[in-house]
Amino acid sequence: MKSIAVLGGLFIGTCQAASLTVLVGGGMLGDSMMTSVVEPFEKATGIKVNAVKQQCAPAVIRTMAQSKRQDIDLCMLSSASMIVLAREGLLAEINYQAIDPAVAEQIEPALRHKYGVGFFNYAIALGYDKSKLRAGVNAPQNWGEFWDPKKFPGPRILQSGAYPGQGPWEEALIADGVPVEKLYPIDVDRALKSLDKIKPAVRKWWMVGAEQEQAFSGGGAAMGQGFDGVFQNVMKTNEKLAYTYAQAKIYTLHLVVPKGARNSQEAEKFVNFALDAQRQALFSKLSGYSPTNRSAFKFLDPAFASTLVGAPGNKEKAYYANADWYSALDASGKTNAEALIKRWNEWVLK
Repeated sequence: MKSIAVLGGLFIGTCQAASLTVLVGGGMLGDSMMTSVVEPFEKATGIKVNAVKQQCAPAVIRTMAQSKRQDIDLCMLSSASMIVLAREGLLAEINYQAIDPAVAEQIEPALRHKYGVGFFNYAIALGYDKSKLRAGVNAPQNWGEFWDPKKFPGPRILQSGAYPGQGPWEEALIADGVPVEKLYPIDVDRALKSLDKIKPAVRKWWMVGAEQEQAFSGGGAAMGQGFDGVFQNVMKTNEKLAYTYAQAKIYTLHLVVPKGARNSQEAEKFVNFALDAQRQALFSKLSGYSPTNRSAFKFLDPAFASTLVGAPGNKEKAYYANADWYSALDASGKTNAEALIKRWNEWVLK
């Protein structure tokens, strides 16, 4: 694998013909991508993949455009980030003609965007350590119960609101009695008042999945908000951990091609390969995240498939985060996601 240096936030590679540079994500996500997609793709096509195990941040795409160094050919973005960068003219249109029609039709229409195609779904769910629950008390099954430390005592963790489009905003409103169908536009003042109530019981506001994993595998949390895939990974060694998809928040990561990518044709081939049902099934087995290709479930063990947010019975309990609201601009020209970060940073220091 050719080396890629990071200089001033910009990736500088040595891509040649029949190669492409892909940001595959970090940690478990990056490892899962390497095994299920990157390595098989190289063997099947002979195309060299310069894989960078790092999350794709909008700032990286903007820096490339400003410096006119298109060093990244493909990466994964959240729905909200994809919408924002597409609006700024920084993403290329997805060439759906290069995707096998039989594969494309198995991707939900809502996930086939003009500038990105959904690769996997993941959920922010409510997890708990059964060994830390009070005797005779059932596990918390919704955010209203999570917000009740008297009935459900124990240290909690919640996701930080310091990243765009993330944080316990919806959970705080649901705990305060707001129905899921009325979460948006988010009432920020009401959400912060709700967070005030649970703040004393929160041991950590985590920012990356590794922190969530450490809190539960190390016994530092009785319950908390977290990625379903990370919960799955911890449960391999901690049988006392469990989680529920009730009131879980679903996100989609999309495969996107930066505008002006040097190896766009190779990127198109990679997208087509990554969306194949068997590739998606293997990725799900390794990561614990749900495939967007509905045919992938045919290649998954039913018991395991039932643990994914995209499985029948789970998806109906959850809801999609509203990417259109998060990416919308307010009167100052900032996205709602950016405005939330400002409010969060002010609140969390109080």
